[in-house]
Amino acid sequence: MEKIREVLPAILTSSARVFRLTLEKLAPFAPFVQIDILDNTLAEGRTLLPLALKRELISLPWEAHLMVARPQKYMKDLAAMGCKRIIFHVQAVADGFEFIQDIRRRNIEAGIAMNPEDPIVELAGYSQIANTFMVMGVVPGKQGQRFNPKALATVAALKKRYPGIVVSVDGGVRKTNIQAIARAGADRFAVGSAITGSPNAQSAYEKLYTLANSV
Repeated sequence: MEKIREVLPAILTSSARVFRLTLEKLAPFAPFVQIDILDNTLAEGRTLLPLALKRELISLPWEAHLMVARPQKYMKDLAAMGCKRIIFHVQAVADGFEFIQDIRRRNIEAGIAMNPEDPIVELAGYSQIANTFMVMGVVPGKQGQRFNPKALATVAALKKRYPGIVVSVDGGVRKTNIQAIARAGADRFAVGSAITGSPNAQSAYEKLYTLANSV
C-alpha cells in the first residue's frame, strides 16, 4: 500500500478570536491540525496556553507543539482536552525517556522536535519509544519565515537511520519546496501561513497535499 503523506495546518496565535476563526476556516477540510504553544521561555513569543485553550471548542483532532522550556507543566491540561499528540523540544527535558513514557501512558502519541543544526545522535535513545521526530525548518516561534535548507539533510539522515519512525517538518513549508522535503524523506508537514494566510485556505491545503503525495 502506498504511503500517504500528511499535511497539518498549524495555528499560532495569542488571540482567542483569531484562533476561533482559523479553526472554523480549517474545519471543513483539514483532518488534523497542529496548535503551537509558546510561553516566552524556550522560544520568543506567546500564544494561547492550554488554560485559555480549554475554553475553546476544538472540533478537529490536533497535536500540540510545545515550544516551551517546561513542557511537563502543560501535559495534564492537554490530556484532559483530548490532545492526540504532544511534541516537545529535545533540549527542554532532562529525562525525555521518562516524559515520553508519561505521555504515552495517557494514550497520547509523543514526538520530539529538533533544529537542523542539532546532531541526530541526540535522538538515538528515543527511537524505540517516540512516535515522531520533527525537524524545524525555521527558528521556532514565528510563522512566515524562509525555510532553512539544512533541514533537508537532517530529514534524510533521520529517515535513513530510523526508517520506522514518522519524520515531520515544521516551518517554512511552501508549494515551492514541499516536494523536495518529501523526497528527503518527510512523512508529515506542519504548515502555517502558507495555508492559514492564504485567501483560499482549502485550495492551498489541497495543492500542498497533492504536491507532497506526487513524489
